[in-house]
Amino acid sequence: MLHILLWIVRIAGILLGTVLGLIVLALLLILLVPVRYDAEGKKKEKSLAARARASWLLRLVRVQAVYRDGETRVTIFLFGRPFKKMRFGTRKVPDGAPAAKAGDKPAAKPAAPKTESKPPALKTENKPQAAKTESKQEAKPAAAKPQAAKPASSAAAPKTESKPPAPKPKDKPKEKPKEKPPKKEREEGIFAKLLRNVHRIPEMLTDIISAAAGTWPEGADRAAEKIDDIRKKADPWITPQMRGLYRKVLRYLLRIWRHYRPRTLKGWLRFGAGAPDLTGQLTGLGYRLIPQAGGDYSLEPDFSQKILETDSALSGHIRLCWAALAAVGLLLDRRVWKLIRRLRGKGGE
Repeated sequence: MLHILLWIVRIAGILLGTVLGLIVLALLLILLVPVRYDAEGKKKEKSLAARARASWLLRLVRVQAVYRDGETRVTIFLFGRPFKKMRFGTRKVPDGAPAAKAGDKPAAKPAAPKTESKPPALKTENKPQAAKTESKQEAKPAAAKPQAAKPASSAAAPKTESKPPAPKPKDKPKEKPKEKPPKKEREEGIFAKLLRNVHRIPEMLTDIISAAAGTWPEGADRAAEKIDDIRKKADPWITPQMRGLYRKVLRYLLRIWRHYRPRTLKGWLRFGAGAPDLTGQLTGLGYRLIPQAGGDYSLEPDFSQKILETDSALSGHIRLCWAALAAVGLLLDRRVWKLIRRLRGKGGE
């Protein structure tokens, strides 16, 4: 009995060990196996084309994005085969689709001709009934003749009734003079009031100045109160402890950038801002931000015109372990949890 229990425990331990081993192996693959990326871009005058790719685990998983003429295509590959395709932006394929649909509709209409349903055969069998209906129809038009004469009289009537549109233009000019006099009266009224109240202008100015002087202290007090409220709300975010946390976050971000930045950069960039001084400043900034500038990558400033043309290619790799280490280092800091509580609105000091 004990032998059987030990055998069962051994099997369970082997299964748990294999599961844990697979989990650890998957975590190591995710954290240590790099995600390789490369991108290319070309821009000349008004044309722009770009392509970006990212692959992981010997290209078993791969994502490719292509941009050309305002259209972006994204394709996901699994084990070398396309798994999902997506399109964004303007599509050129639907332009020909409506033409095909419009051509299908007329083809569908003649497909169902009325010759197949041969209804005239039934009419030939019932000849006597058709004769009766014809005799009735012949009798009706005789009674309908006086009705045809009536529309003639009705047609003559609208000729006499078509005269009313003549008075309409007479009414329009009557409305225009009614709108003009009020404008003249208003203008005259304003000038008349100004002339009559010239002696009151100094009194009005003094009233305005006194009113502004009376309201100014209140406005200044309100502005000061708002500034104090803003300071009170910002004080918890600008304490020495929080400043130290912000420095730590920036330090981690710089460390991640050092590992994730492009390893190779090749091509050229021709640019110009239209102003020589601004172009010179951008050139200095480019040589400072792009490590490969002056070597494999050439910067070509144009001081005479506005221009932006390039033919560039870059590549690099990303290991998620550096981001995981930065996240663990931040989560172990108590200041981060205080910041999270404040963002949730639960306070925390």
